[in-house]
Amino acid sequence: MMGDGLNLQEKYQKLATEFAKLRAQNAVLKKAVIEGQDSQKTLEERLKHREQTIRKYEQELDSLQFRNDQLSKRVGILQDELDNASTSTKSKTTKPTNTNPFANNVAAEELQLKIDENARLQRELFESNQKHRASVLDLQEKLESYEKNSASHQRIIDENNEKYKITVQKLQEEKAMLEARLQKCLEELKTVSIKAEKSEQQAHVFNKKLATKYEIASRIVSEKINFNDTNLKDLNKLNVPPHDRKRQSKIKKLVSEALDLLRIFLAGLSDYHTYMEQRIRILFDEPTDISRKLCEHLHQNAMILRNVEQSFNNFSCQVTKDVLLTLETASGFEEFSEAFHQYSSYLQKILSYQTLCTKEECSKPTYSASMEQLSLAMLKAFAKFVAVISELDTYFRLLASAGSDGLLSSNAAKVFALLDSTAEKFHKIVRGLSTAFHSKKMVEHQTPTTTQTLKSTDECLETCLASLVTSSSKISHFLHTNVEFFSSTSGFRVRGVSSDQNVGSPIVRSFKQQNREYIKKLNKPKPESIPYKLALENHNTLLSSTESRETLTKQASLNLAKITKLEQAKEHWLLEAQLLQIKYEKEHK
Repeated sequence: MMGDGLNLQEKYQKLATEFAKLRAQNAVLKKAVIEGQDSQKTLEERLKHREQTIRKYEQELDSLQFRNDQLSKRVGILQDELDNASTSTKSKTTKPTNTNPFANNVAAEELQLKIDENARLQRELFESNQKHRASVLDLQEKLESYEKNSASHQRIIDENNEKYKITVQKLQEEKAMLEARLQKCLEELKTVSIKAEKSEQQAHVFNKKLATKYEIASRIVSEKINFNDTNLKDLNKLNVPPHDRKRQSKIKKLVSEALDLLRIFLAGLSDYHTYMEQRIRILFDEPTDISRKLCEHLHQNAMILRNVEQSFNNFSCQVTKDVLLTLETASGFEEFSEAFHQYSSYLQKILSYQTLCTKEECSKPTYSASMEQLSLAMLKAFAKFVAVISELDTYFRLLASAGSDGLLSSNAAKVFALLDSTAEKFHKIVRGLSTAFHSKKMVEHQTPTTTQTLKSTDECLETCLASLVTSSSKISHFLHTNVEFFSSTSGFRVRGVSSDQNVGSPIVRSFKQQNREYIKKLNKPKPESIPYKLALENHNTLLSSTESRETLTKQASLNLAKITKLEQAKEHWLLEAQLLQIKYEKEHK
């Protein structure tokens, strides 16, 4: 219930951030629209000013046209007078001709000046008309562009308002749901608090009863039981040996730290295998038999890595402060070494298919020589990775065989030193694998045939390899820091034995477990007896239902297989959802 509330709270926070982004975008768009409107107003004012200048030029043109008409009329009158004067001189033969050449020259010069002025005015009028038309066309184009921008901004504002309304509606609905769930959680909290108070009262009563019983038992032991067997060596070996509780606390702390580091590293390995499977599916549009088999094997990584994590988790749960832990008594470490050996065998199988698949990939016509060289370099780096995993598996199996006459206690320090050097080597190999893949990715993304899906998958793969480099570095540093502590002996001794006769009894732990179980059986109430007739009837029904039991077992096995397949599919789709989320965030950025 609380997990659902947390998920809803995360969704609510995501929606709130999206709402804030939309509000910021809306404010920016409003500002842009206002600026567009201001620029449109300035252009309209400029257009009005240009129209006024055009009207002014037209008035000047009309005045010039009128003046030109007057001048042309005057030129015509002067021409008529000149013609009349010439005819009159011809007709008057008796009178001597008294022509005035100065007046004729003045009229001709004045006429030429008027003609030149008229041509100049015509030229200026033509140029002003051309400028006016160009400015009008420019202003019209700018006005149309600003109107288009204004319309697009208005459309974006409308769309953002619609999104804002939808987001607000969703947030209100989720708020109502969260309030309802919060009310329900509060009610459950009240009931749980009431139950807790009742259980505290019961615990207080039980503590009083146990205190009285403990006082009675301790009085009986001190007064009536004489239990001192330190003088007898055969019996003294069975005593619980005292040990350093600080050492046990540090062992518990180191095992929990190792579990956290292993979880992070196994999660990175699982993501690496999953994204590698997705990359192979993208590279081979028409899958071959080898690529199909490789994808099937890569799909099984989650189950194998989960077994490794679960086995080490079980080993960590067995480590307590009050139980002596050495290599001989660490029984849960064998389960972890077996699960890690299964993963090592799994990687050997993956390597063989990866080699064949790389050859098929290099045989494509689109692959160049440099691409083929980089693919082979990455395959070589992965082969080194598999080899170092095999080395780690060997050392883990040696440490797990310490309690069964396999590894001598004197050689444990050497094995831990080799494990430390191998962990450092493992970190370098993982870093080399990441470098090889980065080089291949840079060259591969330059080819035009690379799709966007492949690029996104390569980015996810590079992120996984970077996480593996970081986690392997932490594991190497952890082993290098604590290798001396792991190699040191526990130094426990039994009461009554000198310091040079250290005794390590692995059966003490089993005796303690047997004692616990015996005490639990004593505290259990006796079961009610079953009548003989009823027992016979139950026996007959069991005999008759053997077939149904077999069918039920088959159905149970089939259901378990279906559950495992569904879990694998669930993990696959979760990774797909993460990939789509990364693509969505990149597109929005």
